[in-house]
Amino acid sequence: MLALGQHLPTGAPLWYSMGAGVCGGFGLLALYRALSIGIMSIAAPISALAAGVPFVWGMVRGDSPHTLQLVGAGIALLGALLAAREPSHAHVPREKFKESVTLALFSAVALGTGLVFLGYAAPGGAMPVLVADRIATSAITLPLALVMGQMGRSQMRGLWPMIAVGVFDTTANALYIYAFRQHGMMSMVGVLASLYPVTTVLLARATLNETLERHQAIGVGVALAGVALIAV
Repeated sequence: MLALGQHLPTGAPLWYSMGAGVCGGFGLLALYRALSIGIMSIAAPISALAAGVPFVWGMVRGDSPHTLQLVGAGIALLGALLAAREPSHAHVPREKFKESVTLALFSAVALGTGLVFLGYAAPGGAMPVLVADRIATSAITLPLALVMGQMGRSQMRGLWPMIAVGVFDTTANALYIYAFRQHGMMSMVGVLASLYPVTTVLLARATLNETLERHQAIGVGVALAGVALIAV
């Protein structure tokens, strides 16, 4: 950022950037915990309900969604409820399943709120906003990792995958800011940014051989279809 002659945003964009970092930090912590203790291909689509936060906020601030988008919001909620229904032969303990669903719902609210903040911070420029965002996120996650003993040698063995996750996450946020500055309609851009669970579900099936019961598979598909309808 310094090499490009840029500096941290000031005023409102700075506070919005830091707010996005705080929400994103807590949202990602909840999401990663939900993914690790539950069924990944269920927790991820539930977290896609993050789309509802910028969608609703966009309408409040004057966006005019089409009827199809409103129908999509209802379908996405229905799909999430189906996916969250406890399987009869759960691959994880009942308590862990419920905790995973709860954390996924929390992450949806937190990440969705973070997208709203990023939208308001966008006038500060992608790079300065992202740096402020990452500073705020690090201020939350690093102390928690130290307190919880997650900074030992055993955890550091997975450093490269963690770095890759950080690069992908930061790139996604940069593209979101760019899209918002180009399009300006939060109810649309925020929803499209919440389509990431598609990749998570596919990777979970390909790498972890996760299987879903029929009603859960239907729920996953319906939830993602609802999100897609909102983006039409």
